[in-house]
Amino acid sequence: MNLNPRCRMLLKQLADGFRGTLGNPDVDKAQVVADMAKSLVDIADRPDLRQSVATLVRNNFLSAPSTTFKNFMGNLARVIEAPITRFASGLATLDAKRMKEAGDILVGYTKAFAEVFPRFIGGYQNRNIVFDGRTSKEVDFYLRFPGQDPSKELSTFDKGLNAVVTFPQSLQRGIDEGFSTFFERAQYQVIMNRLKNAPNEEILTRLGMTRDELVDALETAVTSKARGGKRNIREERLFDSIAAIDPEAAKLVEEFSLNGTFRSKLGDSLIDKAASNYFKFSSEKLPELAFITPFIITPLNVAKFGSGFVPGLGVLRMRQAAKDIKRLVVKKQSLISKLNTAKNDVTIARLKKQISETSGEIKSKQQLKNDFMGQQLLGLGFTGWTYSMLQDGQLSGDYPSNPALRARMQEQGIPPNSVKIGDRWVSYSGIEPLHTVFAIFANGKEKAEQQRLEGNETASIQTIASVAEVVKSSFLDKTFTVQLGEFMNAVTSEEGLNKVSGMAVGASNGLTPNLFNMIARLEDPVRKQTKDEYLPTWILNNMKARLPGLRSDLPDRVSPITGEPVSLGSSAEITSGFKFEEVNRNRLQKLFDNPELKIAPPSSNLFGVTLNNEQYSRMSQLMGENTNQALNYMASSEGFMLLPDSLQAKAIKDAVSSIRSDIRKMVLGELIQDKSSKEFTDFINNEYKKKGINPYTNPDYLVN
Repeated sequence: MNLNPRCRMLLKQLADGFRGTLGNPDVDKAQVVADMAKSLVDIADRPDLRQSVATLVRNNFLSAPSTTFKNFMGNLARVIEAPITRFASGLATLDAKRMKEAGDILVGYTKAFAEVFPRFIGGYQNRNIVFDGRTSKEVDFYLRFPGQDPSKELSTFDKGLNAVVTFPQSLQRGIDEGFSTFFERAQYQVIMNRLKNAPNEEILTRLGMTRDELVDALETAVTSKARGGKRNIREERLFDSIAAIDPEAAKLVEEFSLNGTFRSKLGDSLIDKAASNYFKFSSEKLPELAFITPFIITPLNVAKFGSGFVPGLGVLRMRQAAKDIKRLVVKKQSLISKLNTAKNDVTIARLKKQISETSGEIKSKQQLKNDFMGQQLLGLGFTGWTYSMLQDGQLSGDYPSNPALRARMQEQGIPPNSVKIGDRWVSYSGIEPLHTVFAIFANGKEKAEQQRLEGNETASIQTIASVAEVVKSSFLDKTFTVQLGEFMNAVTSEEGLNKVSGMAVGASNGLTPNLFNMIARLEDPVRKQTKDEYLPTWILNNMKARLPGLRSDLPDRVSPITGEPVSLGSSAEITSGFKFEEVNRNRLQKLFDNPELKIAPPSSNLFGVTLNNEQYSRMSQLMGENTNQALNYMASSEGFMLLPDSLQAKAIKDAVSSIRSDIRKMVLGELIQDKSSKEFTDFINNEYKKKGINPYTNPDYLVN
């Protein structure tokens, strides 16, 4: 590695300073450490390097095929939803023209198929297309050492490295552009049908065309553009005439495309402004926040879109759109006033352009407002469907925060954010608007169940608070706010150290590509025990669990109920990111349908000493094997299965408690005899010595 002279000097100072502290009592070690820290800061305080690390993190998160698949499915769901919403909005507003536009959108889709792949390639290669608020030029992975000239041409190796690192983001950008074709062609089809019904005679005369000839010619020009082909002068005139006939058309097309692929610009709502400010700060001032919030704009747009289908939340979106329209109308009037007094030709042209763009924004917001009405109508239908599935136990939300409820859900084989279709559970995660609607109601039911188990039967303040929490968890928690909020809570809470440690482990995921994680899971599809009291070890274990060849070195996570390793699912599930789990359960599993049953995971603390991953996995296995045997015996008894829920739950909890106590004694005895477990042996010996008891002849002392 060729380092510039300044960098070599700083590193030499670090080495000399470190050597100078060894065996020299006269050296102020604190000052030496401070100087070393300052030198490190001088080396690390480089915006290009920090931005490159942030780019690496974002692309690592995007690298798994499951991420690409979910992005594809999310866009596909949006394509399917758009004409349905347009028809519903026409129905809600009694507007026959809007209902007919649903058919125009479908016709536009059919004309888009031939153009999708060229647009995908163009999006992949185009370095000016925005993804999550950033252009490719802003997120290039260009590593330069201190002192290197930023204007210097990159080497072939540097260019190749940049292409490899940013491939995931380029791929996502290409997918978004490919789907943009559907929305653009759909909106053009709507516009051209408007021209057929209300042509501008002046334009027709000037072009020497009939109405139908103009529409056909426009379609040819649009198609040529969409395919990336070069248009001749006549096609350019025809295409530009769209603006002459309908000045707002281009803006409508642009906005419909951006909204369709969740790339729309942020508005003036409180959360939009917060997101915009945070985006600017994290991009310019602190790119390291990519570890906590790798993406900001896209998740917020997805969450806002889904919220439009939730009865009540969509009304708030309509009100915000109405406010935006009023603001834009005032802006347009101001621009018109300036135009009336303008003298300079350049100023006049600029103001006319701004007025046209503002008019387009007004129409776009009006269309969005009308679509919200359609979304609310569809949302009411979703609500009835959702309630029916909840009553039949065919819908799940997030894993409950209550450990007992979460453990029960896992033992029943119910995956989070899934819907039961036939004999399988299928994940709906990331498929909007179903995700938001389903999650809000499913999480609401789970919250009510948790309150009931905790003895909060009243339907007053607690219920209102629960609804607010559910809305927050299902809407805001899908945006950048959840990671940022968790970080702030971790820093300020009494259990801050533990929470920050957990977040640090989660953030370390950005250092390893999700593609490697997927390959590692395919090789070894079992959950692993990674947690450790020593944070660096915990992070190291987490990274090992995400790397092929190293994952198998970690102990398996074992169910304390079944004694079996916890599976990550099939190869298809790991690859796609969606769960497809069998519904059919045996009699044992049906025991956990009991609403009275609460079984929390066993503690990793054994008489004051925290078990390591291998020890905890061993204890869970022993508990699971014995618990599984006992519960199978209960489930095989017809008399037991006929008992009331409360008596069944008590018998099961008593059995589990007794088994776990016995296993803890067994593990205690094993660890006392295990001379390699020095920490545990020393602790136990000291505890026994306090009472003058021989641990090898009386291992039950601490237990009893």
